[in-house]
Amino acid sequence: MNFNKRLIIQFILQHVFVLVTLLIAVIASFSYLIFLLNSTLYEPNISDYDTFTISEYISSEDNNITLKSEVKDLITEKSDWLQIVDEDGKVLYNFNTPNDVPTSYTKTSLLTYLQNSNNNIYKFNYWEIKLEKKPVIVIYGAKLKSNALLKTIQQGHPSLSLNEFALTEQEKQLLSKEKATLQIFNNNGEEVFSYPTGKKKTFSAIKTALNEKEPWNYKENTSSFYDSNSGHLVVVSAPNAHYYPDDELDDIFTKKLLIGCSLILLIVFAYLVILSIWYGNKFGKPLLHTMRWLKNIAGGKYEEPVSKKGKPVRFRRSGKEKWSFRIFKDVTNSLEHLSITLKKNDAMRKVLQQTREEWISGLTHDLKTPLSSIYGYALLLESKQYNWTDQDIQQFGHVMKEKSQYMTTLIDDLSLTYQLKNDTLPAQHVNVEINQFVRKVLLQFINNPTLQNQNIEFVPSSSKIQYFIEEKWFQRIIENLLANAVKHNNETTNVIVKLSQNANSFTLSISDNGKGMDDKTKELLFERYYRGTNTEESNIGTGLGLAITKQLVHAHNGTIFIDSEVGKGTTIILVFPFSS
Repeated sequence: MNFNKRLIIQFILQHVFVLVTLLIAVIASFSYLIFLLNSTLYEPNISDYDTFTISEYISSEDNNITLKSEVKDLITEKSDWLQIVDEDGKVLYNFNTPNDVPTSYTKTSLLTYLQNSNNNIYKFNYWEIKLEKKPVIVIYGAKLKSNALLKTIQQGHPSLSLNEFALTEQEKQLLSKEKATLQIFNNNGEEVFSYPTGKKKTFSAIKTALNEKEPWNYKENTSSFYDSNSGHLVVVSAPNAHYYPDDELDDIFTKKLLIGCSLILLIVFAYLVILSIWYGNKFGKPLLHTMRWLKNIAGGKYEEPVSKKGKPVRFRRSGKEKWSFRIFKDVTNSLEHLSITLKKNDAMRKVLQQTREEWISGLTHDLKTPLSSIYGYALLLESKQYNWTDQDIQQFGHVMKEKSQYMTTLIDDLSLTYQLKNDTLPAQHVNVEINQFVRKVLLQFINNPTLQNQNIEFVPSSSKIQYFIEEKWFQRIIENLLANAVKHNNETTNVIVKLSQNANSFTLSISDNGKGMDDKTKELLFERYYRGTNTEESNIGTGLGLAITKQLVHAHNGTIFIDSEVGKGTTIILVFPFSS
């Protein structure tokens, strides 16, 4: 899988993972927020519940009705009760029901009981819900102390004539015990009686009505009774056990909403921070590592950056590559290959620089040597103190000619190698049968008087090989390789020249069983600056032969290979494709 596909797949998987985890975190946060808000709705009186909320706390299976424990605790704490009645008035479920609450109803008695709240000591709330797809009525009775006390006062005082009205000691004790007050107002709203004293003497019909309608919003329950005979209004106030005002509920609701929203924002923020750190480690570390690596390369340090422990940071202790770096495997592999190549090239450049200097030094020496000879003979000929014979002059001329020819050959080789390098060498390729051409070159080479004792064997191809070549330069290739094989080995060395072909190319190989060469020599054999020259060698050369050979092979669209071991000989293989 290439780098682009791997990167795309990684990003898709990571974004899916991020979205899924973020969605889970948001859902969990909103669930917690809903739990907080539901707990806020649960805390106040059950009277405040809507139909949906009350139905959440009641369940039924096979006509077995269950009420959740938290609602039971709240009902018990406030001394309230709950009944579930079907449409026919049958009581299906009771919880904490007092003895004065009916245990069965008819359709009409149920309606009368619920609507006659003024004559009842309970404050009723009721909801219609469905249990097992059947409609039922949930009745919640909240006992109001003020209402119960008012009924007690009414029973003990049928008439509210102030001339005859007086509280008994038992009634006073009951009011004191419940921390309640009794007030009687006339038609003008003026207080005419109070127990105990100290209560506000003003009367507000609106507040009293709201108190009886929304008792949870007031710290005291208020129950009233108007006596039409005397025109007096009796008002009993008692501490409200169901006090939980809407304002306070709204404050708690708002507070918990803010807490929940803040928690969601905090979770999202923390998730983004963790995600950023994770992305930074996953993509930042490999990128920084790559940048440091490139910086090392730019500074001439062709090595991968390492940690304080001296090991590359992209590997674990076990030696396996870390997951965050695997996505950039193509990049790191390329950098690793580049570092090795540049390091190798740098080492080779230093060697070539050294050999170049040595070669230039040798070349300078080789040019100075024949020049010195020519100059010396010229001075001798110019001198008048000697009388040279014709034989002496002929000998001097022969030496000067040889030295001049050597210098000309050296300069021509230098010119040739740079022409080849710049692809400016004039050439006229002709279609030649290679077997015959190589045989002709070998015969010319062997006829050299200095090579009479050299053993050179030719193995032609079994079939004809037709190829377009520049005859002059192709002959130079063969002669240079043969000269190299002969020059650096003993006379007893066997040299085999072999031709072969296949459907795509033909191969020319020159093998010997001579001294062979080491790796360094093989690596630099075809470099121009690897060896100097020496005019004193029997087989005179310029030191550029093999460099020129390689360039001429490339000029014929071929490739050159070398296989050699010290003490086992050398084989140089030339491959020329027919497609060229």
